[in-house]
Amino acid sequence: MIATCILNSCIRTARRLVHLPDGKSLHFAFLLDGRNVVGFGYNQHRTHPYRAMFPAPEPTRPAWIHAEAAAIFSTRKIGDSVIVLRINRAGQLRYSRPCGCCQNLLTFHNINRVYYSTGVGDLFIEERL
Repeated sequence: MIATCILNSCIRTARRLVHLPDGKSLHFAFLLDGRNVVGFGYNQHRTHPYRAMFPAPEPTRPAWIHAEAAAIFSTRKIGDSVIVLRINRAGQLRYSRPCGCCQNLLTFHNINRVYYSTGVGDLFIEERL
């Protein structure tokens, strides 16, 4: 289970950086190794070579790097869990379960514990063992 202080720190950081993501979806991902944040990402309008390994279901759409992928690309040390948050412009938590492509990417990197925000403002824990 993740410590409340780490979770609250990630939520505060996402709220401070709500202006960074491109587009209307404001997703953030924090890659954790134990109690330490080792990677951070947010959704961005760009591409990466991993898109060939984990293609989007609708390839005609513009190229986006999801927050989970950006967090993995930001570090050389892959953690054991990830916190995925979606924050609206008012700073409220929204639903942010990783898509199928991101779930495959997380599984590929042995990230088996996923915390994500729900539509009612709390977090859900999903574990793949």
